[in-house]
Amino acid sequence: MPTLEAGLARLKELEHHAILYELPAANTASLFQITLLAAKVPRLPIIVSGPTSEITFAAEAIHAGAQDYVEKEPFDARTLPRTVRCAIERHREHILLIEEKDNYYGVFDHLVEGIFRTTPDGHYLLANIALAEIYGYASPVELMASIKDIAGRLYVEPGRREEFVR
Repeated sequence: MPTLEAGLARLKELEHHAILYELPAANTASLFQITLLAAKVPRLPIIVSGPTSEITFAAEAIHAGAQDYVEKEPFDARTLPRTVRCAIERHREHILLIEEKDNYYGVFDHLVEGIFRTTPDGHYLLANIALAEIYGYASPVELMASIKDIAGRLYVEPGRREEFVR
């Protein structure tokens, strides 16, 4: 396909198992295109074919949303089926992890008990909706942003937090 938009339109026409995306150049704009592609079609694994063997750029492409990176030159068509199968399997595992995480947070956020995780020094790492409501906040994010010193703000007796942490 001549453009990313044309490729996205083509993806809607037929069923696909993976995307082989040839980068025009190894630059920031290409990394943005990978991220955009991964966001537009999150259920398809992306294999990037690029012009460089630079390991840093390949790692950045993976971080941007690709499941694999292969060099354009020398391109070995014999290894492509294995590359595609491995990318599909890695992506399938990734999707399962996301679904498991969403399921966990769905349960976590809908409990009636206030549940949280903190650092030993008293900063929230995680809080559910019930805890935010118990303390009178509109959301867990607001709660975590507002309370920076759990021991000083939430415990009536000095030293109780330290006792709890022990």
